[in-house]
Formats: sequence, structure tokens, C-alpha cells
Amino acid sequence: MDDEGRERNEPERQFNATGVKVRYNPNEIDGSLILSTDIKMVFSSDVQIEKGDLVLVDGVWLRVIEPNPVKPADIVLCYQSQLRA
Repeated sequence: MDDEGRERNEPERQFNATGVKVRYNPNEIDGSLILSTDIKMVFSSDVQIEKGDLVLVDGVWLRVIEPNPVKPADIVLCYQSQLRA
């Protein structure tokens, strides 16, 4: 789905991404937007991470819910992505 709610079909793509897996702090978990089972993954900016991408983490496929690029100006420094099984 795009940001306007329309379904979009794109061919799957495979890529390697480097990242660090961390847990959400209890005060970040609201039970609706961020679930207790969600994973925060900090990726390098080498590859563009997009909403809906599938990521293999520790043998489990997780979907990118929000890519959350860290972008103080025009350059993406990294992604603090929200992942969900």
C-alpha cells in the first residue's frame, strides 16, 4: 500500500543490509502503533529500506512496518526501522 491507501505491486527484490537489532524501551510501546513483539533494527544507509520490505533476522522473516530514516538534512544517515513478524 502506498501512503494514500492504494495497493501497489512491485517486483520483489533481494539485497543484503547491515544492521543492529535492539528492543524498544517499555515507554515506546503503546500496544497499537508499536507492539511488545516489534523489533527495532538500525540499518546502515547503504540500501534504501522501504515499508513492506521483508528482512531475515535470526532465521525469522520480519516485515518493515516503518523504515524511519534518520535524515537531518538531505542525506540519510541510517534507518531505525520498526519490524514485525
